[in-house]
Amino acid sequence: MPKKIFLVACEASGDLHGAHLISEIRRLSPDTTFCGVGGDQMRATGMRVFEDMTRISALGLGDVLRNYFKYLKIFHATLGVVGPMIKSYFSNILSTSWIS
Repeated sequence: MPKKIFLVACEASGDLHGAHLISEIRRLSPDTTFCGVGGDQMRATGMRVFEDMTRISALGLGDVLRNYFKYLKIFHATLGVVGPMIKSYFSNILSTSWIS
C-alpha cells in the first residue's frame, strides 16, 4: 500500500526543508504521495499543495492576529480535504485489526 504523507510549512525555510525531505523520502520510497500546506519548492517536488502559506507568513503576534481569520479559513478548507482521508485511513486500520 503506497504511503500518503501530510506536511505543513508556513514560511520559506520550512518550504525548502520540506522539499528536501520529500526528495529524500521519494528516493527511498518512490510510490509515496505528499499533500499539505507549503510553498513553491514543495510543489515543485510534486506535493499537492492546498494553500501556499509562505505568501502570508507572519512575523510577530500582530501579524498573526491580523491574519487570524485568513488562517482559520485555510485550516478549515484543508481539514475539509484531509479529514475524509484521515477518517478512511483509521477506519481501514480498525476494520483490519478487528478481522485479524
